[in-house]
Amino acid sequence: METPETFEQRFKRLTNDSSSFCPLLYDHATIQTTGKFKLCCVAKDSETQMRANDSPNSIAEYWNSKYVRRSRKMMMNGYYPSECTECQNLDKLNIPSKRSTSIQAMQNNSQYGDHILDRLESATDNDFNVSKLPSDFDIKFGNLCNLKCRMCNAGSSSQIAKEVSANWDLVQKQEYPYFDNYDLNPSNKSIPNFEYYDSPNFIDSMGSTTDDLIHLKFTGGEPLLIKQMFKFLKQLIDKDLSKNITLHLITNLTKLTREMIDEYFSKFAQVSFSVSLDGFKSSYEYIRFPAKWNVVEKNISMMSEYNDKLDLNFSVCFDIYNCVSFIDTYNWIEEVSEKHNFNKYGSKKIHKESIDPIFLRQPKWLDVRNLPLTVKDKLCKMYNNKVFNNQLKYIQSQPTIDPEENMREFVKYTNNVDKIRGQSFAKGCPQEWELIKEYFNGS
Repeated sequence: METPETFEQRFKRLTNDSSSFCPLLYDHATIQTTGKFKLCCVAKDSETQMRANDSPNSIAEYWNSKYVRRSRKMMMNGYYPSECTECQNLDKLNIPSKRSTSIQAMQNNSQYGDHILDRLESATDNDFNVSKLPSDFDIKFGNLCNLKCRMCNAGSSSQIAKEVSANWDLVQKQEYPYFDNYDLNPSNKSIPNFEYYDSPNFIDSMGSTTDDLIHLKFTGGEPLLIKQMFKFLKQLIDKDLSKNITLHLITNLTKLTREMIDEYFSKFAQVSFSVSLDGFKSSYEYIRFPAKWNVVEKNISMMSEYNDKLDLNFSVCFDIYNCVSFIDTYNWIEEVSEKHNFNKYGSKKIHKESIDPIFLRQPKWLDVRNLPLTVKDKLCKMYNNKVFNNQLKYIQSQPTIDPEENMREFVKYTNNVDKIRGQSFAKGCPQEWELIKEYFNGS
């Protein structure tokens, strides 16, 4: 009698033991704020111009398009598509990436793992066509937002879009440089339309997937502000599908209400919130302007009252603005998570070892790898602890291209935005200011 094939054996056989295989290409689709598809939330913009509102069948048309099938084949054969450099770079540093954590999820959950391998096995026999539509979506319902975070852009924040239009002279002089990369119309300073989700084509296309949905992730903008998201959730509740669906929201948590929890989120199988928290107290309010620290603390306390229905974890960017206060932020996260028993859906209670930050690469002048060696040496001493091993590896990794120019851009960007918003880098981020204030001399 033959010994049954183990999951590990089947995984190696079906993936050809490829070092770049990605499960997301077989059961996941990301829809950006403009309605355009891309491979996942961390992938670069794709070469395809396909949008979720192109036709009533747009999801099916994208799912097995030549572009997606080619990406599946490349990653099966040990290559990374050009859109996947974020994971490629982190994989080289042996830092957890979106790709590697997705594989880890397969290994930790045999039901999910077999689900992906079944799709993969069918696809490899069919020119990498996946017959079933995705059951896992990351949907960005437009750019409506109430904040103007320093690392964000007009495409993801309606407040920044307004700021761009109001300061168009700086954009034209490339003194507000991050937004110069976006699809802005210099003739009328217009921002692209981000209301694709109101299109009948999008509604019909998503309707074709609802019966098979397993996991939904919503980002923005700020998803808690977007009425269409709640309309979509109500449809799932009314169809009695919500009880089988896991929700995940990335939110600034400034707009959460009890009514949202009681009328919508409590109806789903599991609901988790990732709170974007890129600083601690003054640095938080500086980076995520005009958010207030006490509002987030109050809403986190409110969420603890719904501990049987909701879960919460934290998403923290790691960049120049918070390269020191990052440690304070994580200490606070550990304290509040243990106090309220958050992250119960995870494999263990939240603590610093289990948190992987977002290593910010864009805008490029916020990347900590731009910092001079003398500053990096000081940071390395602060992070020389196994708890922060990934941060230490990132600080010590290959510098960016032209770091000195990037630091000049950082100073220019910081000074301009400080002036526009009536803020002060020195007051908002005093620890980081002490590290790099020499760059601001004479600016």
